[in-house]
Amino acid sequence: MQSKLRSELAYTTVQTMLNVLLRKGKVKRVQEGRAFRYQSVVSRERAAGSAVHDLVKRMFGGSTEHC
Repeated sequence: MQSKLRSELAYTTVQTMLNVLLRKGKVKRVQEGRAFRYQSVVSRERAAGSAVHDLVKRMFGGSTEHC
């Protein structure tokens, strides 16, 4: 997983982000030997929609009138 990322990130940084995504139900993991394989649970479109909704909620109090 870490090797597929475009930038240099520490192993612990990747693990922290994967644990956050796992806790939020955005990814699932399957144990393979001593390691875990992670897989997305939500589609890219749904994740993008959630991110935009969260941004509007945080910046504009949920109102789309100002956008």
